[in-house]
Amino acid sequence: AAYLDAIASYGPGEEEPAGYLGTDGSTAPDGSHGDAWIAEQALDWLNGPDVPAEDPLFFYLSFIKPHASHIPPREFQDLYDIDEIPDTPVPPWIEPPEDHVRVRDRQSVFLGARSKRWREAWAALSSQQRRLITLRYWANCSWLDSYFGRVLDALERRGKLDEAFIVFVSDHGELLGERAAQFSKYCLYDSSVRVPMVVSGTAIEPESRGTVREQPVELVDLYATLGEVAGAPADPDRPSRSIFTGRARRGSFAEMHEPVPAWMWRTTSHKLIIYVDPDCDAPQGELYDLVEDPQEWTNVYDDPAYAVPRDLLMRELVGHVASAFGGWPRHRSDLLVEHGETATRPARTERR
Repeated sequence: AAYLDAIASYGPGEEEPAGYLGTDGSTAPDGSHGDAWIAEQALDWLNGPDVPAEDPLFFYLSFIKPHASHIPPREFQDLYDIDEIPDTPVPPWIEPPEDHVRVRDRQSVFLGARSKRWREAWAALSSQQRRLITLRYWANCSWLDSYFGRVLDALERRGKLDEAFIVFVSDHGELLGERAAQFSKYCLYDSSVRVPMVVSGTAIEPESRGTVREQPVELVDLYATLGEVAGAPADPDRPSRSIFTGRARRGSFAEMHEPVPAWMWRTTSHKLIIYVDPDCDAPQGELYDLVEDPQEWTNVYDDPAYAVPRDLLMRELVGHVASAFGGWPRHRSDLLVEHGETATRPARTERR
C-alpha cells in the first residue's frame, strides 16, 4: 500500500515524467517494494530446508527495477554525491531528426503523447534535476546489487558456489533523457538495446576471469551456453551459440514491432537500422559510425562515403534473419521423423 501510494501519479509502467524524477525514497521504504518482497522470498527459500543438498541447482532471480520509477530506498541514494553525477549529453539538434523513433511516435497515439510529455517536462528541468534522475537510477542499480550480493552469500553458505556458473543480465537499457528527452526503451539505440552480460563462477576458466570480451553476443546465446555448462548435448535447432565455444558472431541483432517494424544489425564499428514507415513506399534506414559517433547522433545512411559498410551490414542483416528464423521448421520436422513421429505440415496452396 505504501508503494502504490508513492507511485499513484506515475502512470502506466511508472514511466510518466514524475516517475523518472522520483522521490528521496522515504515514502516507499525498502520493504514496500515488489522487488524487496521477491528478494526476501528467494532468501527465505535459500536459507530453508527445500534446497537440494546434492542435486544440481538452477536458481533464477528476476527483478523489475531499475525500471522506473526512481524511488529507491534513501540509504542507496545517499551513496552518491549529486555534484559528481554527469549531466545528460545534449544532442546537436533542437528538433529530433527523422528516424524510427519519430515514426514510432506518429504511429502510436500513446507513445507519441508520452514522448511529448517527456520533452515538455525535460525542457523545464534544471541541470541538478536532470542529474538527480541519473543519481536515483544508479541508486536503484546499487539497491538491487545489494540483494544480488545477499543471494550469492546465501548460495555460498549452502555450498552451491563450489561448482557454479553465475549469469547477470538485463532485458533492456534506459535512455534517461538522451536523444532529446527520450526515456525507457522503445527504440534500437544502444542505451535501449545494449545490456550488461556478466558471467562468473568456477565454470569460467581461470585465464578468462576478470576479462572483458568485445565480440557481439545476444541474450539468446545464454541458451546454448547454459546447456554447454550443464553438459547437455548441443541443440542445432536453435539460433543460439555458446559464448565459450560457439562460432563468433559478426554482429548483434535486435528488432522492434511496437508500433513500427524495425530491425538492427550492430557490429563493433557500425550500426544499421532498417524500419518501415507506413506512410512511405519504401523502407527507411539509419547508419551510425560507432567509432566516430558513439552516441548515434549523426545518421550517415545516405552518405556515399559509407556506402560500403552500409551494404555489407545490410547483407549481414538479411543473412542473419534468413538463417536464424528460417532453419527451425526444417530441423524440427527432421527431428520428429528421426524419433518415429509424424511431422504435421500445413497444406500448401499453389498459385499460378
